[in-house]
Amino acid sequence: MKHSEFWSNDLPHVEGAFLRLVERSYAPEVQAEIFTVMEFAGEAYATVKPRKGSNAPYAIHPLRVALTLAHELGVDAPDLIKAALLHDVIEDSYEGRHESGIEAIQPFGSHVVELVKAVTRSADSVEQRGPSGDTYEGRFLQRVAAAGDEAILLKIGDKIDNIRDARNLEGSPSAKKYAYEAIVGYVRLAGDLSDPAKSRRAICRLIEN
Repeated sequence: MKHSEFWSNDLPHVEGAFLRLVERSYAPEVQAEIFTVMEFAGEAYATVKPRKGSNAPYAIHPLRVALTLAHELGVDAPDLIKAALLHDVIEDSYEGRHESGIEAIQPFGSHVVELVKAVTRSADSVEQRGPSGDTYEGRFLQRVAAAGDEAILLKIGDKIDNIRDARNLEGSPSAKKYAYEAIVGYVRLAGDLSDPAKSRRAICRLIEN
């Protein structure tokens, strides 16, 4: 699949692509772990409103993020795929109750929990997006950068899908705003990746979208 084909608002299509990815990429025991996370995430996101302009359940977004990480950013680490599925649970499914969200995902392992926490904005206003979006110098992206390569890749995968939403869903935030944010914040974040090849790939995907 080319990167332009990854975005879809058809949940069965996206679920099918994700199931095929997992089944051909991982041993049966790891498949079972990922499918358990997938089931939990679907239930956790059931109370989250669909994205503006979308009639698909919110769970379609983290599935697409996982596909983007695997197919476009060269990720195969199972914990990072699990974290992609869970990355909005603390912030959105447990809005205002972050500690409860952290506790809910504890069964999936400390590494997964730390990755999800790394890309979850604090409940206070300091890490919230400003009028022009995230900047590289802002507290949130600085914290993501300090968390290391996997956290950076996870957040970039999330941002790529957000940009595609803006371009494809009527009523979504301005595509121009997301494009500006990608340049002033996320391209520089991608430059912090220790692997030059993954850094170049991430920058290309951010710019292409």
